[in-house]
Amino acid sequence: MPSPRTLLAATAGLALAGLLPMQEAAAQVARYCGNTVNAVAFYTNINSDGRGSTAVHFVQLQNMGPARHIRIAFFSSEPGLTRGGGNYPVHPGVAPASTGDIAIANQGFITVQLATQRLNNPAGTGAIPATDPQTGLPHFTMVTCTP
Repeated sequence: MPSPRTLLAATAGLALAGLLPMQEAAAQVARYCGNTVNAVAFYTNINSDGRGSTAVHFVQLQNMGPARHIRIAFFSSEPGLTRGGGNYPVHPGVAPASTGDIAIANQGFITVQLATQRLNNPAGTGAIPATDPQTGLPHFTMVTCTP
């Protein structure tokens, strides 16, 4: 039986080689508004009822600039998709942010429910990928800010 140190080294080596799912957690940060609003996390919660499932998609944003108003748009048109549904409005298109949109303080964080997606399988297979920059939530999410 290998020692715990050997197992740890082998696991770390496999993760670095991209052979274990640990690598999937390292998502690229999306930046908006002149690199001052960062999407620090995109994630999806899957809820199953045994026959089908619901994928609830989120983004967590941090404002590194002055206090401002932002507008969040989510562009995907996947079947079974409903935009928004959380505490903050999510728009189907991009327009400049206005004082009626989401206020975010300097160094402030907000978590926004981008969409809910109904799927016809209990495992959540076919949901929009959370972190893929080409086909996932980062690709379909846009943030605009007041000047």
